[in-house]
Amino acid sequence: MSTGQADAQAKRFNPGPDGCESLQDLALTPDASQVVVACAAAHYHQVLPTTDLSDDGIYTTSWSPSAVAIAPDGTVAAGVHGTSGPDVQLFTPGNSTAFTAWDFPLPSDYATTTLESAGLAWTPDGSRIFAVTEDSNSSSLTLRVLNHPQVATTVTVQAPASSPRNQNLTLTGKLKAPVGFGAGSTVDIWRLDDPTAGEGTLIGSAPVAADGTFSYTDRPRAKGDVQYTVQYYGDARHAYAYGTLTVNITSD
Repeated sequence: MSTGQADAQAKRFNPGPDGCESLQDLALTPDASQVVVACAAAHYHQVLPTTDLSDDGIYTTSWSPSAVAIAPDGTVAAGVHGTSGPDVQLFTPGNSTAFTAWDFPLPSDYATTTLESAGLAWTPDGSRIFAVTEDSNSSSLTLRVLNHPQVATTVTVQAPASSPRNQNLTLTGKLKAPVGFGAGSTVDIWRLDDPTAGEGTLIGSAPVAADGTFSYTDRPRAKGDVQYTVQYYGDARHAYAYGTLTVNITSD
C-alpha cells in the first residue's frame, strides 16, 4: 500500500486530428511513452505521447474503434465496433498498416457480431488475444480466443568470403519478422566441412537480441569451402526459418 497524490503531467480536451468523441478504450505502451486510444467517432486508433498528449500517429482501422490492447513486446491489437472492415487487427509499434486481421463470423443473415468496448486483452506471453463480442439477435456475450498467427520470418547470415584455417571466424546475422523476438530466443549453427555431402554438424547456438541480431564465433580446421547454416525453429508467433552461406577456409 502506498500514499501520496498523483500529479497531472499533461492535459488535453478532445484530442486527435479529428477529435475523440465517445472514448471507448485506451492502452499504454510497455515503456509508457505513448497511449493508444479508441474513440467511437474516429476512423482509426489514435496515438498520443504521454509527455504532452500531442498527435503522434494513427493505426489505420475503420469506423467506430472500440477496443485496444498492447502486448508486452509492443504489438497493438486494435478492434472496432463497426462492420465496415476487419473486427480486430494487429500492428507492429509505429506501423500504421496491419500485418494480420480477424473478421468475426456472423450468427445469421440478419444479425451482426460486434466487439464490445474495451473488449480486448492479451495473454501475458503474447500468444493469444481474448475478445468479448455481442450477438445483435440475442444480446448474448461470447468470449473468443484469437491465436496469434505465426508470421513469416527470414534469417540473413554474414561472414568474410574467406578466412584462415585455425583462426576465429565470426558469423553475424539477423532475424526479421513483423513482430519482435522475446527474451530467450536462440538460433542453432551448423557447419558442413564438405558442402557436397552430409547434413553437417551442430556446433553451437547463439542468443537472439530483441532487434533480431545474433553472432557466433567458430574456429574451422578444414581447408576449402565450409558451409554454415543458421536455423531458427520458431515459436508461437514466428515461423521456422534458416539461412546459409559458404566461407572459403585457406591455409594458416
